Amino acid sequence: MAVTRKTVEELAQNVRDMHLNRPNEDDLLVWPEEYFKAMSKAQRRIYQQIAKVNPKMLVTSTTFTSLDDGLTYALANNHFGEMEIYEPPGPPTGARIYPANPDSNYFGYWVDGTTLKFTWQKDMTIYVRWTPDSVADITADSTHLLPAFCEDMLEYETAKLLCDKPGIAINPQKFEAKANEEWLGRQSDPSDTGILGIIKRVGASQGIETAIGIGEQPWWRGIG
Repeated sequence: MAVTRKTVEELAQNVRDMHLNRPNEDDLLVWPEEYFKAMSKAQRRIYQQIAKVNPKMLVTSTTFTSLDDGLTYALANNHFGEMEIYEPPGPPTGARIYPANPDSNYFGYWVDGTTLKFTWQKDMTIYVRWTPDSVADITADSTHLLPAFCEDMLEYETAKLLCDKPGIAINPQKFEAKANEEWLGRQSDPSDTGILGIIKRVGASQGIETAIGIGEQPWWRGIG
């Protein structure tokens, strides 16, 4: 059965009703703007934590066009982990482009800051799978960028940030402890590895990756 992701408004409502117990007519916390602002900060923190361990869980796909007929491409952002770059029409049928030294005699790329450069000019739209380091703010029309099993932690982190506002008579350490429990697992239950354990295991079985050259086949294609 597919996992149903909560909307950002549902998450904000949980923070307001279940965690902070704030009234609908609230003179202290503006609904939903302040909730989304805090949730944006909480999402960035969790996103960066996941990216340190397994950035492939956050991979997005996009395209870039060159401003100088195919010699360089502006990425605009730095990124976590590795990138996969493909020629048109993109994966899986488009040829993958591999990293290369600037003076290599074969076609490849290297990254200079936030600019992608190629060993020789080849004007095309490139297809990129990567984990950009930029995380857009949450709005009523957006969705959060985290795996569904991070939603409880996202609520706790959001509640903790909102508790920092003067007038909220709730200790933010309460939600700090709950968020840490979601991330690391309950200390009373050795089998509970938390979010950290989940993303480590996913990273260990993300897929079979082989060191193959351009035009070669993976080793398992020759079995039998």
